[in-house]
Amino acid sequence: MLRITTEKKRGKTFLSVEGRLAGPWVAALEQCWRELHAASPREKFHVNLCGVSFIDAAGKVLLVEIHRQGGQLIAEGCLNQAIVQEIVAREKQGAKGGAKERPKRSHIIFYTVFFSLLLGPMVTHAQGTDKKSALPGNAPAQMLRLTLDQAVGLALKQNTTAQIAILQAAQSEQDRNIARADLLPQVKAQISDEAQKVNLLAQFGGRTPFPGFPKTLGPYQVFSAGPSFGTPVFDLTLWRRYQAAQNTVDSSKASSLSTREQVILLVVSQYIGTLRGMANVQASQSRVDLAQALYDQAADLQKEGVGTGIDTLRANVELQNEKQRLIQAQTDRETSLFALSRLLNLDPRQAIELGDSLSFFDTWNSRCRCARNGSRSNRKSRQRNIKRKRRRIRGCLHYGSTGISHTWELRETRRCRRTHTKGA
Repeated sequence: MLRITTEKKRGKTFLSVEGRLAGPWVAALEQCWRELHAASPREKFHVNLCGVSFIDAAGKVLLVEIHRQGGQLIAEGCLNQAIVQEIVAREKQGAKGGAKERPKRSHIIFYTVFFSLLLGPMVTHAQGTDKKSALPGNAPAQMLRLTLDQAVGLALKQNTTAQIAILQAAQSEQDRNIARADLLPQVKAQISDEAQKVNLLAQFGGRTPFPGFPKTLGPYQVFSAGPSFGTPVFDLTLWRRYQAAQNTVDSSKASSLSTREQVILLVVSQYIGTLRGMANVQASQSRVDLAQALYDQAADLQKEGVGTGIDTLRANVELQNEKQRLIQAQTDRETSLFALSRLLNLDPRQAIELGDSLSFFDTWNSRCRCARNGSRSNRKSRQRNIKRKRRRIRGCLHYGSTGISHTWELRETRRCRRTHTKGA
């Protein structure tokens, strides 16, 4: 909590701050200070810190800025006065250091420019030679050949989304074990040894009830040891909590399985889409070869005087169009391969080669449609189960509890005696 009060006395503005100058209250004080300073920049400001109980690092930075802009800091107490004195001393040292460095600034600038011009080409050459080794680690040199089964297995092993779902399911199982542990009997063993001393004078208000009354009682040495046993007999809160944890485990497992199937669907779709991109590249290359043959034929006919120049130009235009389509197909193939490597969580520099191929009648649309329909139906059923179990969790209320606990304790009390000896 921070309270800021503004007062004007004899042409001066006093800004009184009370509370803790920490956290979001630093921004509030800064905004108030800037508004007052912008309204009257030539007026003298005094910041009263007598009511401040704590100043954090951000508050100290703000006070330094206020003092640098001409604000006077007023403080009481050892801590606040030390902070203000430190700010003032730092400002004075900065002013002295700036005055000493002014005569040497021109020489420093000259030598800085000289060495930068001297070392600039060397640094540029070093950066150019080390540019290839800027990437972390060594780039994989071997081609990674993947079949569809291997890609799915690698995705389930390395995909971050699937691993997060597995970790969440494992965490929910541990939460269930913790909730179940509260239902089990609790056994404790405790050993303590302490010395007790009672101030009788304080018990009677600092006055002795009669002359000769002792001021203190003891000290007594108290030793206790023994086990304690406790178990809940009827505690619906703990039981409902355990049921909620069990439902959470089932929900997390269903979510993990749904995420697993979703990852498999994405990998299969991307793998088949990459195969389709490779087939498009082959088809585009075939069309380029055909267009090249037609262009060569048209050029030969024109040389022999049989063909016309318009036919040769038309064949050349068609050849350039097919080459452009080939470049686009190759770009789509590389994009699909990169997306597949991201799904598998591989190194982006790793070259991938697909080991499977599609038959003539096994098209991409039919495979993905069947896989998508099956996975969508399973995912919807699991989502319904998850919603139902979450409603059960929200329906768990707090009930009364009954338990039994017993403690066995062995206690022994001994009075400590003092012995006084006098020397002859």
